Amino acid sequence: MNGMLIYITGFSGSGKTTIGKALQSKIPNSILLDGDEIRKSLNIDLGYSKPHKIENIRRNNELIKLLYSQGFTVIACFMSSIKDERDKVFTTCEYNVKVQLITPVEVCKARDVKGLYSKNLENFSGVSFPYEGFGTPDIAIDTSIESLNTSVNKVYTKYREALIKNT
Repeated sequence: MNGMLIYITGFSGSGKTTIGKALQSKIPNSILLDGDEIRKSLNIDLGYSKPHKIENIRRNNELIKLLYSQGFTVIACFMSSIKDERDKVFTTCEYNVKVQLITPVEVCKARDVKGLYSKNLENFSGVSFPYEGFGTPDIAIDTSIESLNTSVNKVYTKYREALIKNT
C-alpha cells in the first residue's frame, strides 16, 4: 500500500506547521514532520550553510520516503529552500500534494513567531539565502489573506481529490 505525501513549504512564519497540525487531526494514519523539530533531533548536527541545507533536505526526504513506503500520509512541513534537492522526493512519492505558502516575507517578518528574522541570521532562507518555491504547486496559499480554516480546507480538498484519482 502506498502512502500519500502532503508537502507544505514556505517562509519561516508562513504557517506551515499550523496548517499541518490542523490537517493531521483530519487525516487518519497521518504523520506530521516539522522542520524545526527534526532540526532539534535527527539533524541537530547540521548548520545552515548550503551544503548543510542540502544534507538536511536529503535526510528529510529519506524519512519521508520511509514513512510513505509504509502507507502513511506524510504531512511534511519544511522550508526546504533548494528546489532541486526538495523535489527529489517526488520521484519516489508519486502520490502527493504540493502546497506553496506564498505569504509575503514582510508578513512573516512581522509575525516572527520564533524570533528568527530579528537575529539577522546568515544563510536565512528568503532573507540572506535564496528561497526556491515549487514552480507549479497544486495549491498556493497566502496565509495573510486566507484563514486557517480556509487554508486547511483547500489542502484537505486537494488531498481527497488526489486519493480518489490514485485509487
